[in-house]
Amino acid sequence: MKKVILIALAALLISITLATYFINEVILPTKIKSLVVLTLENQTRKRVSLGDLRFNIFKGLVFKDLVIADSQGVVFSVRQATCSIFILPIFKKQIIIPGVTLKSPYLFLERFAGNQFNISDFFKPPPPDGQAKPKFNIAIYRVAVSKGNLVFKDNAQAIPFKQEMKNLDLVLGLAFPVSVKFHLRADLPSDTTAKIKASGEYKIISHELNGQVALKSFSPNDFRAYFGNTYLSAPSGFCDFFAQFKFKNDILAGEIEAKADNLIMLKDKFKLKLNANLKSKISYNFKDKKFDFSGKADVLPSDISGIEPPGEINNIRGKVVFDHEQLRCEKLNFEVFGKPLDAVLTVKNFAHPDLSLKSSLELAQIVDIARKKFKFDLIDSAAGPAVLSLNLQQAPGAAWQLRGGLEVAQAEIKFAKHDFPVENINSKIEFTQDLLAIDKLDFNYRGAAYKAGGGLTHFVSPLARLNLASENLILQTDFNLNGKRMNFSRIEGKYFETKFLLSGILDNTDPQAAQVDLNGSVNLNLEDLPKMLPKLSSQIQPFKLSGTLDTQVNLSGRINDFKSCNLALKSASSNFSFYGLHATDFSCYYRQADGLAEVLPLHMALYDGTIDVFAKMNLNSANLPYWVNLQMQGVRLEKLKLDTASRNKDISGDLGGELKVSGFVNDLTKLSGFGRVAITNGKLWELNLFKGMGKLLFADDFANIIFSEGFCAFAIQDSSIFTDNLRLKSNVANLSGPLKIGFDGTLDGALNVEILSEMVPLKGTFKDVTTAIIGSSGVFGVIRLGGTLAQPKYSFKTAVGNIIQGLANMFLKK
Repeated sequence: MKKVILIALAALLISITLATYFINEVILPTKIKSLVVLTLENQTRKRVSLGDLRFNIFKGLVFKDLVIADSQGVVFSVRQATCSIFILPIFKKQIIIPGVTLKSPYLFLERFAGNQFNISDFFKPPPPDGQAKPKFNIAIYRVAVSKGNLVFKDNAQAIPFKQEMKNLDLVLGLAFPVSVKFHLRADLPSDTTAKIKASGEYKIISHELNGQVALKSFSPNDFRAYFGNTYLSAPSGFCDFFAQFKFKNDILAGEIEAKADNLIMLKDKFKLKLNANLKSKISYNFKDKKFDFSGKADVLPSDISGIEPPGEINNIRGKVVFDHEQLRCEKLNFEVFGKPLDAVLTVKNFAHPDLSLKSSLELAQIVDIARKKFKFDLIDSAAGPAVLSLNLQQAPGAAWQLRGGLEVAQAEIKFAKHDFPVENINSKIEFTQDLLAIDKLDFNYRGAAYKAGGGLTHFVSPLARLNLASENLILQTDFNLNGKRMNFSRIEGKYFETKFLLSGILDNTDPQAAQVDLNGSVNLNLEDLPKMLPKLSSQIQPFKLSGTLDTQVNLSGRINDFKSCNLALKSASSNFSFYGLHATDFSCYYRQADGLAEVLPLHMALYDGTIDVFAKMNLNSANLPYWVNLQMQGVRLEKLKLDTASRNKDISGDLGGELKVSGFVNDLTKLSGFGRVAITNGKLWELNLFKGMGKLLFADDFANIIFSEGFCAFAIQDSSIFTDNLRLKSNVANLSGPLKIGFDGTLDGALNVEILSEMVPLKGTFKDVTTAIIGSSGVFGVIRLGGTLAQPKYSFKTAVGNIIQGLANMFLKK
């Protein structure tokens, strides 16, 4: 029995061997090989070549060097493919292949317009009756691929897309009713090889593809052809994501969970470096290139650049919700110019981005940014809350457009090199890349409330219109700025009751030698000077200035060194007043050039007389030496007194004279000079200086004594005014002698008294008789002066010999 079994097995083995040999050497090369080629050509509508076909009892059919090609080139090739077949259906001209295994195959997949593929014929039904039919139909139910290579080319894009897939492991099989299921694992070569895993099902009749895909280190830049004319360009960076997708009717839809790792997104000069985790739903229509998406993202530290200003936005963090129309983040943290800020962010219209940002911050942060980024050092410090809003838009084919606003409430700013801060600032300012508009600006400065408005245009070379108003100030100015050169076409306003209108240039190119060139007019209310110059008010107020001066102003030179500037002032007034004295026809021409200041001249009409003043000052000298020449004539004292404290006193006369002095501004003790004073038809006894002398000399009616002539030539030196020839002549008495008046008002003098007897009124008193007697004999006595101008003191010393001689002459005549 054993021998029978062994003989049977041996016979079977020999039969199988002979059959295999017969199949491989006779049937397959001559009949089956050509049948397979013909069948594949009929099924694929492509040219098919087969290098060798063998049968293996364990593997089934073994194909070597199978190539399927069309006019464009190889579509599919494989070095070796194995497949098992059902033999019985062969007699029915039907070959059923349960499975095909492909080792290191190559597939070229190409897409054309209309969503047609180069392998679409693979899945079409056999040709209709009347055409040549293959002897056998082949049905393949399962394909397994190992270490394959897939090249995909999409010619339906404006710019053809091509991508290679290597190390492809794929299991692809038919499923009922009519679909193909697949499982895939492969590498996508790029800068860093991406890993892909995918599985899904393709429904042949409905052309519907469902599946899921997972990518590791995926580069969006490899698929930039599908971005079309949308906002997105991603030249570098990687993503890891998992997606579930569906493709039907040229629409790809899916849900994605992704992680962006230093993903760069570009639009012209705009650049976003993104690190984020996101969940999103997407939809892409291959026909109209419409890309829709929505989702949310957790933005990790990311950066934006290419926006001017601010240039760069760094360390962006926040939770974002988005769709194909807009993006929004309720709390976005970021850094601008190294300063941490937070904001609410909205981006609309990604194709032509419209970005809005609103941030609450401290004014000190803005000032610090301006100081570091724009070298803006006019502000020393700032404090207070601010709300900054920014909007960035990009129209088709245009550059980025910036709009923004700044709102400040209850803020404070302290300017550099300035003692007083600007307080209680409330502002609303709007700006663009080339426009700034002050819609509202209120503030307090040195206790006064101000309101401001205006705007700037063309920041490269700004044009500005500003206005400022307070209780005492109205100011309007128009200027343009070229670098640090300001060209003022108008500086117009009113300060207290003083009006001004100026124009000119201020050039601060060299801050150490800032240049100014101003021209215009000033209608100066002199009573405003102490209020306009509070630091000098104590020096100005004693002059008791009033009236208005219409002044033409020309100023040029280095404003930092005012003494070196060229200045011309032409002033005129019809109601000028000083020390309470009123002048008319006032005019003054002041010229300053080459360090020399000159008054050429100052003229005024004063109480029927005139005063003319010429003066010079050397501004280049440290002690400021000066020279003054004053000429006066015809001033009526009876009119002048009406504007003084002596208005009720009986004072009259015509005053004239001349004064020439020189000195140093900061040293009154060095004042020196000389002059003269002349009085005609004077009536002066009620002046403090003479009233005491009158009472000393005359018992009655001394106030009616008129000095027909008065004169003195004087000198100024050693802090005093002195003369040795003061002369006063009247119809009753003559006074003469030396007199000294100190700058502090002290008096020192000795006046000789000469009585004219024929004019002395006799009333019977001893003083009257004595005055009458001695008057005929010459000198009556000497009056010594002391005290001060305000409170003079007198002493009288009589000439005794002259009195006795006078009495003797009188008795002899009797």
